[in-house]
Amino acid sequence: MDPSDPAQDYESFSPPTPEELDAILADFSVSAFVGQGGMGAVYRGVQIKLDRDVAIKILPKTFGADLNFAARFEGEAKAMARLTHNNIVSVFDYGETSDGSLLFFCMEFVEGTDLHRLIHGGQMTLEHKLSYLGQICDALTYAHSNGIVHRDIKPENMLIDNTGMVKVADFGLAKVDHTEDDISLGTPDYTAPEIYDSSIPNDHRADIFAFGVLLYQTLTGEVPRADSKPVSALGFDARFDAIITKAMAHDPAARFQSVPEIKMALRDIAKNPKPTLNSPATRSGKGKKTLNTGPRTGPATTRRRAAVAPVVPSKSGPHPGVIVAIIVGVVLIIWLLMAVLNQQDDPPPQPPTKGPFRPELN
Repeated sequence: MDPSDPAQDYESFSPPTPEELDAILADFSVSAFVGQGGMGAVYRGVQIKLDRDVAIKILPKTFGADLNFAARFEGEAKAMARLTHNNIVSVFDYGETSDGSLLFFCMEFVEGTDLHRLIHGGQMTLEHKLSYLGQICDALTYAHSNGIVHRDIKPENMLIDNTGMVKVADFGLAKVDHTEDDISLGTPDYTAPEIYDSSIPNDHRADIFAFGVLLYQTLTGEVPRADSKPVSALGFDARFDAIITKAMAHDPAARFQSVPEIKMALRDIAKNPKPTLNSPATRSGKGKKTLNTGPRTGPATTRRRAAVAPVVPSKSGPHPGVIVAIIVGVVLIIWLLMAVLNQQDDPPPQPPTKGPFRPELN
């Protein structure tokens, strides 16, 4: 084992129990362990003086031979505490435990779910997805304007409260622009190429690359790979292909240069949707036949229309109007059965059910 390797040092980190942490964390009552990840562990607790529910994230004070980690942590904590935005998890306090072994953030506790759970278990409409993505854009735009790069954009860090409000979490891996010391942090599937290549400028455009990955995954449920199909081949609006390709360009100069550019492109899709195979116009035979731009609520299957020979009226057969009425009736029955079956798919977890949900991509 390389003692200077931060990743190896983190792998050996064993989080304390809530009772153990409570004993060394003054001013807080620690009630439950929430989870481990992002180079730390998260607990639920109460900030005693304010009687406020909070999330408490702890990190080992040192990572291998990275002697500057604690100092950088303090600088980043102060920067994150200045991020006051509706779509960013608020940081209330920071410090170290009484025994000096751990650093901690005290943050807003978000009651709800996260984008990862909705992607893999929920039934989000395209409208929901675009709303969440738009709110993430707002959070990143604000952070970037304040010199903060997230550097760990992924579904698990996109919390969603019970009113549909997105709260971007875990800026604990963020890096204040222009700091001299840097270690490669983040989640590999979402990490921009320049993070591993010091010859390429490393700035807020790393978040734009990660957002491109997040966009593909939010639409399809899968992280994009070299052999992945474009989302248009999976039934989504072809304009998403252009957004994802540009956001994930290898060269940062070829990407969107700011997050608002991405939001404008997404807003255009939201406000000017293309007709789909499941829209009323195409079901009635009118309008252009295109691939489905929204998610199916049932299992992802490919349906082919059977070839139907034209109806030729005969002198001795039924009246043509009767035949047409029968065909229309059969089609309507089939459509209703499909709708009922789709509604019986597994429902958990769902988009927000409490409070108003405003899906507009403003």
